[in-house]
Amino acid sequence: MATMTADQIQSIEERFPQVFQRPFHKRFGPLMLLGGIFLYLLYALWFFNLPQVMRESHWERLPLFLTQWISYDVQPIFRLDEPQITAKYPRFSVLGPNPDPDWVKTNADGSVTILIDGTAKSITFTKTQATIIANGETVAVALGTGKPLISGPVPGWITAHEDEVVADMGFAGEARVAVD
Repeated sequence: MATMTADQIQSIEERFPQVFQRPFHKRFGPLMLLGGIFLYLLYALWFFNLPQVMRESHWERLPLFLTQWISYDVQPIFRLDEPQITAKYPRFSVLGPNPDPDWVKTNADGSVTILIDGTAKSITFTKTQATIIANGETVAVALGTGKPLISGPVPGWITAHEDEVVADMGFAGEARVAVD
């Protein structure tokens, strides 16, 4: 194999300049692309005022947002004013068009039990009462007076409002008992 001299290399470069002298956009294209991305990020920081937004965010809400992001919301409504207690699901339920989840049990006496995390965390509805079981405690909520009323002391995991009772079931979510 013969080696080329400097004159031969010069001759080839003069005959084929398009091969040895690439256009500007091909030589600096990747660098210009990275520069454009960097300028766009700076513009986005300025336009959306991201430093101030990050500084003034409510970071205490982050766990709630994350649990809602990785879970889905199933909100059955149990009508107690009908002859039989039945679950009504939203029209576009994540459970499908004919939901029949295994965590909703109809008992022989006509009551309905919702198993949130097995029997350790559950709610049982009768026509006049909701019984909430969680954290080793049982709380009875009377439903016959038009307002949900808790008999006895209210545990820390339950928030009693005038028109509803909210039970915090931990990572499994929350249960709301209200009288409409």
